[in-house]
Amino acid sequence: MFSLAEQWRIEDSKRRAPDLVEHWNERSVTYANHSHSGYAESFIKKMDLAQVKLILDMGCGTGSLAIPLAQRGYGVIAADFSSGMLDQLRQYAQEKNIHLIEWKSGDDLRSLRCLEGGFIAVVLLGWDDDWASFGLMQDSVDVAISSRSLITHDMEDSLKKLSRVASKRVYVTVGTGISPRVNPDVAKAMGIHLNKHNDALFVFGIAHELGYEPEVSYIHSPRKKLYNSRNEAYHSLLDTMNYVSDKDLQVDPHIAAQRLSDWLLVHLIPAEEKGKWCLDKPYLVPWAFLSWNV
Repeated sequence: MFSLAEQWRIEDSKRRAPDLVEHWNERSVTYANHSHSGYAESFIKKMDLAQVKLILDMGCGTGSLAIPLAQRGYGVIAADFSSGMLDQLRQYAQEKNIHLIEWKSGDDLRSLRCLEGGFIAVVLLGWDDDWASFGLMQDSVDVAISSRSLITHDMEDSLKKLSRVASKRVYVTVGTGISPRVNPDVAKAMGIHLNKHNDALFVFGIAHELGYEPEVSYIHSPRKKLYNSRNEAYHSLLDTMNYVSDKDLQVDPHIAAQRLSDWLLVHLIPAEEKGKWCLDKPYLVPWAFLSWNV
């Protein structure tokens, strides 16, 4: 009988191509920083930050959590395998006058604990890299977080790494159903059938197999995307077909494209922001928020 960790690797191999750093570098310029979003505030509100000084934000992206945490006076090690994402984080942090530190392999992590006030130590680091070479060893930080970036092929190893480096607690968010990049109203209009995934259940189960007692709650994050033109909206939403398998598509791509075009005539409206367009109804993305003591 397979363990949940083994079942996850089998499931992940069937449905998802490996993450390519080139893909995320290219997309990084389109990512806004949502450090003041309802999602970021909800995530931080759920954290117990008593007696916490140093935080690892693994898969930090453009800094949607690292920046508000640093603004609150915490030291944050912001790690991502995408140099493009880290470039965006640096830009946003500089705009907010946050103290930035460039972290690299061989640096002594103990020096960060001597610093006062909020800061962000930026490090190019992936899930599969040697964390110890960057000073991330047993109990190196107070808490470790991974926001919407934990879906790795070796989930067990990722959870072990987060739990090993944290001395107090681990906090993660993962999707609870369909891809957060897919608007279910758009998919329905195009005739695309969506299968729900069990990512959150796997994270819970694997963490439990490792001996932890994960607690679960939820964050419902409204998503409203702005477009510069009707044409941009159409082509962006047409990408919905790229986030589902051929089995889930169940409709001719040309028919799906025409259905989308017709649907947007009704549901794409001028946004409050001048010169922008948006859908007439934002959609809520549910995220499972899991945490456990280490």
